[in-house]
Amino acid sequence: MKVRRLSHALWQLVLLSMAPLALLVLWLAVDHVQTLDAHRVREATRQAHNFADSIDASLHSRILGLSILAKSPLIDQPQRWAELYDEAQGFYASYGTHVILADANRQMLFNTRMPFGTALPRLPDSRGKTAALLALETGQPQVGDIVVGPLVNSTVVAVAVPVLRQGKTTHLVLAVFATEQFQNRLEQLKLAEGWSLSLLDGACEVIARRSPPGFTSDQVAPEGRFTVDLKQSNWSVVLEIPRGQYQHELAAKGATLIGGIILAALVGLLGAAYFSRRLNRQVAALGTLAGEAPANLDIAEFVTARQQLDASAAARQASDKRFLATFEQAAVGIALVGPDGRWLSVNRRLCDITGYSEAELMSKTFQDITHPDDLNADLDQVRRMLARQIDTYTMEKRYFRKDGSIVWVSLTVALIWKADGTPDYFISVIEDISLRKRMQGELACHRADLEQRVADRTAELEVAQRRAEEANHAKSAFLANMSHEIRTPMNAIMGLTHLLRKDGPSAEQVPRLEKIEASGQHLLALINDILDLSKIEAGKITLEHNNFTLGQLLDHVYSLVADSAVAKRLKLTTEADDGSLWLRGDQTRLNQALINLVTNAIKFTEQGTVSLRADVLQRADQRLLVRFVVSDTGIGIAADNLPKLFKDFEQVDPSTTRKYGGTGLGLAITRRIARLMGGDAGAESVLGQGSRFWFTAWLGEGNGSEPAIRLLAGNAEQALREGHAGARILLAEDNPINAEVAEELLHGVGMHVDVATDGRIAADKAARSDYQLILMDMQMPNMDGLEATRAIRALPGWQDKPILAMTANAYDDDKAACLAAGMNDFVAKPVDPGVLYRALLRWLPGNPPDKLDRDRPAGPTPGHDHADVLGCLAELPGLNLQQGLAALNGKTEKYLALVTFFAESAHKDIERLQGALAADDQATARRIAHSLKGSAGSLGFRAIHERAATLDLGLKSGGHEKADIDRLCREVIDLLADIRHCLEPGRAG
Repeated sequence: MKVRRLSHALWQLVLLSMAPLALLVLWLAVDHVQTLDAHRVREATRQAHNFADSIDASLHSRILGLSILAKSPLIDQPQRWAELYDEAQGFYASYGTHVILADANRQMLFNTRMPFGTALPRLPDSRGKTAALLALETGQPQVGDIVVGPLVNSTVVAVAVPVLRQGKTTHLVLAVFATEQFQNRLEQLKLAEGWSLSLLDGACEVIARRSPPGFTSDQVAPEGRFTVDLKQSNWSVVLEIPRGQYQHELAAKGATLIGGIILAALVGLLGAAYFSRRLNRQVAALGTLAGEAPANLDIAEFVTARQQLDASAAARQASDKRFLATFEQAAVGIALVGPDGRWLSVNRRLCDITGYSEAELMSKTFQDITHPDDLNADLDQVRRMLARQIDTYTMEKRYFRKDGSIVWVSLTVALIWKADGTPDYFISVIEDISLRKRMQGELACHRADLEQRVADRTAELEVAQRRAEEANHAKSAFLANMSHEIRTPMNAIMGLTHLLRKDGPSAEQVPRLEKIEASGQHLLALINDILDLSKIEAGKITLEHNNFTLGQLLDHVYSLVADSAVAKRLKLTTEADDGSLWLRGDQTRLNQALINLVTNAIKFTEQGTVSLRADVLQRADQRLLVRFVVSDTGIGIAADNLPKLFKDFEQVDPSTTRKYGGTGLGLAITRRIARLMGGDAGAESVLGQGSRFWFTAWLGEGNGSEPAIRLLAGNAEQALREGHAGARILLAEDNPINAEVAEELLHGVGMHVDVATDGRIAADKAARSDYQLILMDMQMPNMDGLEATRAIRALPGWQDKPILAMTANAYDDDKAACLAAGMNDFVAKPVDPGVLYRALLRWLPGNPPDKLDRDRPAGPTPGHDHADVLGCLAELPGLNLQQGLAALNGKTEKYLALVTFFAESAHKDIERLQGALAADDQATARRIAHSLKGSAGSLGFRAIHERAATLDLGLKSGGHEKADIDRLCREVIDLLADIRHCLEPGRAG
């Protein structure tokens, strides 16, 4: 190895240290020059684009203005051209450009530059592209090249807009610009010194130019020319920078930086030479003997290093003394053992443990005093350590003392290696554990006794646990039996009450029957709450995981409680942070929790607003923490009563039970559902001002990769299409719009559908034909859905076939009535396709019929003009267009056809309702209002749905005056007029 002097090494260090700095400075110089050049390019590009955008904006505004004139009906009436001339004068006053009207042969009919009626020539030709010819050829607005104006005898450019009548160009409307206008605009720009900016037409003729004196395009390199094409015409903006303008500046900057680099390098080298010699002397001084500090050490770090060397030598000597003292005075035995097992050094404590003297131990090996039963285990660990498999080991073993007795020790061994990789010696630490071993024996006896006691106690606890589980099972069985035993007579009570009401009771009996029915419904709600709470306590609630949007969840809750809010004249609103957000979780339990909160808010609010809002608070690992808040303007809760909320069977004030009803279980169930979903529930309230209830839930990110309308049906739609195409379905529905919506959904999965317009016809069809399933509306003329279901269940073969209710009456008591009448399930209106498809999939027989109509052709593709109608409908207040389209699986043409039919039929329904009221036919009026509520909801017309629901409730309770009913009817008619306006042919032009 070549040995170098320290001074040479220091010089190399200096040079190597300066080299990166020099390269960095050089790179910064080059980068600075490039940055200057890039800044020039950006500034030139920006100015060219800004000027081009301003010209484009000017042309675009004039094209829009001319387009308005081109649509004027005055053009088609020559006798009214004078009026059109006055409007064109207004264009000139607004835009500062004259307007020309010409016919298809380019003959000028008037020019605002000349008085109306002046004889005018034809529009001039040009060797470039003229706006008039291009507009005639293309039928589109055009901007032309420079021409010489026949009236002003100066260069002008023109914008021409064709006048289209039945697809043909009958006239031209032109705006004429003098090129001086563009030149004046160009002169107002703030342009860098020496730069040239030009506006060129399509033939590269100069419309306007601003250049420094003596400038020619030959002075411009290709990289100094920036061209921007205009969007409204075939014109272009060209910015040019002479090549010599910036090269001088860049060269000056580069020379300055290079000079600075050279000067810095020279200064660095001189400083390096001085400090190199000084460091060389300082380092050499460190090589003197310890304690002989040289006089020329004047650098603090070297002085400190010398002091540390001296201190280290002293510390090493002290350490050796401490080690010897520790070795001898240690409380445990310590020994140094050779690789052959001989003791090399032992301390006093080891001699005490073994009973040998130091000299006697030094003449033996550790194998000589180790118990034979422990020797092989000890030697195995030594071999592993010598093979470098382990660094240390600990074991318990026995030694023979000098007197022949046995002593238990805990041995810890480590191996020290030589520099050449061979083993040097073992360090062994030996602790006497004889006393501990004796105690372990005694503890073993105590442990055996304790284990027996624990086993006996465990057996007792298992017996107690079995008894508790048996008691819990007994409670669950009792609740189930109680539910069954109470529901059975309740179904009979409610069914008989309904029959009595149908038999024409007296005026005194009607309110009594209504109270019986309301009490029965209240009792069923109580049973449902108790059973839900029992299931949650028993851990028998299993959360489902389905995909749904946040908006769908809120809309569904709204549809279930809207009638209750309308009945109390409360404003009910829903709002979501992102209604289109897809979630995955148990929608049914979320609905239950939200309905508990919203119905509570409606119950305790006499006037004002109830609002439901949902926000996403947190996102983590494809999960979202969603917070649902229900606010009201009701009676409020005192602060000292808030802790009582969310407890089982408890209300904040017993008097509220007497006034408002309730079991005190709704909030308790809501909190338990929230906690099942990883969240919680709470409330804030001010007495007399209202309350704010909330709960949170962790939900998964839903599958939103497909279009929302397709995902509403989910996998259930595909499963129906593949497994049940051709199934025969009977649909009992008297409303034609609701019937067609349901037919479309069923045909969409390849099913055959027969429609019955009332319950009597449905019963007759069921008796004559074989259907796999019946969808039954509740309110129909002649025979309602409940009576029809009972009649069908009495037919041979119909005891077990599925009958599903499909109705706008979406309350729990309505569902209970449907089940009591013999229906299997409940699908609420407005119909959610996913809910309907999943219900059909649950109830259709497992062996579907043969494929009959699986390849049913899809509906027609929506036309281009439908987009404008949908856009108009989407802007109507109170319309949920997504819900309406979803009800028809996104089929636009079918939806618009139903909307058209609805707009006409609903107007007639209002007239029939008013006629029925005039004839005091309350039953017909209510049936019409109920039907209108269902069809409006199916198509997404929420505003009409709310007013129809108000009519329905008012007619049912008799709580509305004639003036209120007339007002609601007028509002529905006004809303229908807005719908018909959107459907008018040619409305969009």
